[in-house]
Amino acid sequence: MEEDFEAFLHLVAEKYAPLDNVIEGAQIIDGEYRYIYANNSLEKHARKKRSELIGNTMAECYPGIEKTELFSKIKQVLKTRKSVSMENVFVYPDGSKGTFLLSINPVSEGVLIFSQDITKTKMSEDLLKRSEKRFRDIVESTSDIIWEVDKDAKYTYLSSSVKDILGYRPEEMIGKTHFDFMPPGEAKRVKAIYDSLVKKRAPMKDLGNWTLHKNGSLVLLEASGNPIIDDFGNFRGYRGTNRDITEKEIFLEKLQESEEKFKAIFNNAVDGVVLATLNSKKFIMANDAFCNLLGYTREEVLRLGVNDIHPKKDLSYALKQFKLQAEGKIKIVSNLPVVRKDGSIFYADISATSLKLGDEIFQIGIFRDVTQWRKTEKDLEEAQQIAHIGSWNWDIPTDSIVWSAEYRRIYNIGLNDPTPNYVNHLKAYAPKYAKLLDAAVKTAMETGKPYELELMYRKPDIYGKWILARGAVKRDVHGKIVCLYGTAQDITERKKTEEKLQESEEKYKLISESSNAVMMLTLSNKVVSYLSPTSLEVFGWPAKDLVGTVPDIFYPEDIPLVKKFLSEAVKGMPGKNLRYRIIGKNKRVYWVSHSWNPIYERGKLKEIVSVIINIDEIKKAEDELIREKENVDKIVIDRTSELQKQTAFLNSVVENVPDMIFVKDAKDLRFELFNKAGEELLGQKRENFYGKNDYDFFPKKQANFFTKKDRDVLDKKKLLDIPEEPIKTPRGERLLHTKKIPILDEKKSPKYLLGISEDITDLKASERKILESEKKYRILYEGSADAIMTLDTVSFKFTSGNPMTLKMFNCKDEKEFISLGPIDVSPKYQSDGELSSVKAKKMINLAVKNGSNYFEWTHKRIGDGDFPATVLLSLVEKDGKKFLQATVRDISSDVEAKRKLEDAYEKLKELDQMKNQFLAFTSHELKTPLTPILIQAQMLQEGYMGNLSEQQKNSVDLITRNMKTLNQLIGDVLDVATIQNKSLKVIPEDSEMDIIAKDAISTVSALAEQSHIKISFNSVKTPILFVDPFRIKQVFTNLLSNAIKFSPENSHIHVEISKRDNQVVVSVKDEGIGISKEKQSEIFKPFSQISPSYKLKHKGVGLGLTICKGIVETHGGKIWVESEKGKGSKFIFTLPFKSPLTKNSESLNT
Repeated sequence: MEEDFEAFLHLVAEKYAPLDNVIEGAQIIDGEYRYIYANNSLEKHARKKRSELIGNTMAECYPGIEKTELFSKIKQVLKTRKSVSMENVFVYPDGSKGTFLLSINPVSEGVLIFSQDITKTKMSEDLLKRSEKRFRDIVESTSDIIWEVDKDAKYTYLSSSVKDILGYRPEEMIGKTHFDFMPPGEAKRVKAIYDSLVKKRAPMKDLGNWTLHKNGSLVLLEASGNPIIDDFGNFRGYRGTNRDITEKEIFLEKLQESEEKFKAIFNNAVDGVVLATLNSKKFIMANDAFCNLLGYTREEVLRLGVNDIHPKKDLSYALKQFKLQAEGKIKIVSNLPVVRKDGSIFYADISATSLKLGDEIFQIGIFRDVTQWRKTEKDLEEAQQIAHIGSWNWDIPTDSIVWSAEYRRIYNIGLNDPTPNYVNHLKAYAPKYAKLLDAAVKTAMETGKPYELELMYRKPDIYGKWILARGAVKRDVHGKIVCLYGTAQDITERKKTEEKLQESEEKYKLISESSNAVMMLTLSNKVVSYLSPTSLEVFGWPAKDLVGTVPDIFYPEDIPLVKKFLSEAVKGMPGKNLRYRIIGKNKRVYWVSHSWNPIYERGKLKEIVSVIINIDEIKKAEDELIREKENVDKIVIDRTSELQKQTAFLNSVVENVPDMIFVKDAKDLRFELFNKAGEELLGQKRENFYGKNDYDFFPKKQANFFTKKDRDVLDKKKLLDIPEEPIKTPRGERLLHTKKIPILDEKKSPKYLLGISEDITDLKASERKILESEKKYRILYEGSADAIMTLDTVSFKFTSGNPMTLKMFNCKDEKEFISLGPIDVSPKYQSDGELSSVKAKKMINLAVKNGSNYFEWTHKRIGDGDFPATVLLSLVEKDGKKFLQATVRDISSDVEAKRKLEDAYEKLKELDQMKNQFLAFTSHELKTPLTPILIQAQMLQEGYMGNLSEQQKNSVDLITRNMKTLNQLIGDVLDVATIQNKSLKVIPEDSEMDIIAKDAISTVSALAEQSHIKISFNSVKTPILFVDPFRIKQVFTNLLSNAIKFSPENSHIHVEISKRDNQVVVSVKDEGIGISKEKQSEIFKPFSQISPSYKLKHKGVGLGLTICKGIVETHGGKIWVESEKGKGSKFIFTLPFKSPLTKNSESLNT
């Protein structure tokens, strides 16, 4: 037995000798898990000699291996006979590890395992992953958004800071473009810029763009990035950063807007503005509008005072009101008469503000001519009183509400009473109606939809007051809702009338036939049972035409309304004053009002009593009234809105300056003026500052600092700019940029100190972040594994280089490196023979032109040899100056690996050619002696050498059959060899496919009859093909033989010839065992078998389909199989009408 096993090992070694010297490790494990073959490379992988492995089990060589995944996979392949692959970490006895890529394949002796050592590759991958993780950690620590997009501008990476800046998690934006997160107009603008950059492959520099935050607000980003170019020079996307510059931009815009408004507010104000002393009431300053209102020149105005511009009879009242304004008790004096230079009088609304400069107090007065408005308002009030309609206007930004006089009368609020706010106004309604109104107002504010409601207002009387409330919204130029306005109409009397009418209808169900109304009775099935004769007069239909019917007389647009009312009525629901139109028998359209009530009998609906009246005249009157009311509403709303806008503008100019502004008196440095921004910054009401100084609010040390600076400004009478001034606030310590300005009196003495402070805390924080970001970039630059350097595009000299640059080119320091240029670190000629000096300029010019350039280059080290490298040149701009950044990578190891791979490939091709030549030679040499043997056997059979006994005849028959089989096998091997050598001989001639097919069927008919298999044939008329008829018959015969071989008895084989797309299509369909999907791609390969069991049952070596494929492809055709295991197979091949063969061709490369 041992000798048999040794012989077996010897046979295995000979069979697999071609694997002895391949690079991959190769080993064969038999069914008892013994090593029966190992090649040279496996000795290195296993760290054991072949003699230590062969004949021993895996467990004997490696104790404990039975518990490993590798052992389980081997068992699986032995059982299933299906190949598997795996990555295996092998632990050697000394504790070291090796990583291998294994391919475990079933062979007749057991399993054949190929192993590829990937230990170094895995180590490189692990190092790369750790490097990438360090890079990601650096990226995620920056406050800017680090991003990467593909060639379609879709995000493939976003750093986590996108959540802080835009509110989105990275995964919410990945796969989408940045344009998907912009307003449409902005997206179109930015995309056009982006597309132009992509076209040029140019870097992106400080591209400002407005982006939508997840909460709907706008964020201003500044984008910078560089194009991604792959190793083949293809554009793959961009990589860069987004920086949030919203606060900076908003601040600059507000500052500019504030300065422009301050410049224009006085000289260009629409209203008249004048400055007067509080005591003498003399004018000391006036704008053009004020002079024009009074008809005086500016010089004439400055000689006048308050007492000169008001009628004497109104002067006392005017002075009293101005005093109240100075005391801050009132803001506006309305409808005050003013005398012009020509003696005419106009009416003005005058708002005034006190201003203290030094020891003297001034008043700033703003005069608005309301003469025409007053007349319009009076006319409007009269119109509202007549129509019992009041109007209101709610300015949302200022939260101010204006009610007309009639509106106040309706709600019993005096003209001088304060206007209730919205919440208190809601409380005045009955709870049910307060909810209705609040819901309607909120809907209008959210959707812009107007409303109309009938509401009950609380009153002491039993009925309450009924209000018809209407409201609508007004938007600014940006579409934002800024105003809600509307009207209120007292409809109490109408409601009472309606209630009484309902009582009357219930009390008097049946009215006389002489009534002007139509009485109608309707059954529960909607059929009219009674109609009074007045129907003809009321809506144009005789009663007799409608009684007993379900009327269909309604105006088309009103049919849905009528159907709804009928549905409610037959359910027993009452209704009143339903208005709709009826088309009379005379085709005239009638407006009617319909009220109805159900009549019950014993708890069931018996009929519906209706009263229908004609309201044509009422509708005409209402339409006219609506038109008049709309005109009045428009006048009121437009004028009110204009007044509100002008008032809001003046207030916002003072209050909305983003910087803190304050004024102190020069004597005690006490606060005289403080704006809203100052309140917000210091967290206190401005009233708390008035009359107090810095010592009342700040620590003594800080107050001393402020006071000293204030005194310096006042003493030197010059502006003082304090770039950074720390101050403690409720929000923590803030950093201010403060300017302090002395305000001098007419004697050039300091009277006030004006301070303007800008909060620059966030700006300074941003500057620190920028410095940190630059520091991080420097760390990446210094630690890069690639050489990174910069190059001046004019002098072609290097201007900087990172440590890897100095190491790569053998420079002792950066000073030595920047004395060089690209030519100094390159050989005289490049690998293509072109001068380095010429080619370098081409590469640099391409980078300058396109923004970047990626290419391979041969470099040389200082004092050393040449080396291959890849170079990425990127055009960069900084401080208005352009330069090139070069990233150089040494690819010496990659080039050497590529060379070795090419050498191995050439050797493999040489071995393959030798194998094919050997097959062809062997087949030919075997066939040479076979022919005479076969002839001699046939001569014996035919009696040329004397008569044979029965036993001798049987022996000769057996020899003949086996010699023919061997002859066919040798022929097949020879055909395969010529196919693989691309030298298959063909002798083409004009041929008919159906004749070739019938000939092949005839050849295999005897074989088919033995298995009781029927062969059918169907063909369409096809063109004459230029093919080798012998070879094509060979294809038919092989396909038919296989079909017979693998089909059960009494089955059917169908051969069909058709044509499609300028080619003949041939199919051979059987009802045999079928072929699994996994095997279909293998069966056309040499020596392929469906299953080892079938190889034993059906004689053959698996060359027939390989030969078929070679012959068909030689003729320019294709062959394939369509099959499902257990359901038969259909082999199909095609031949083109126009053959690639020529009359002189004997062979064609396959």
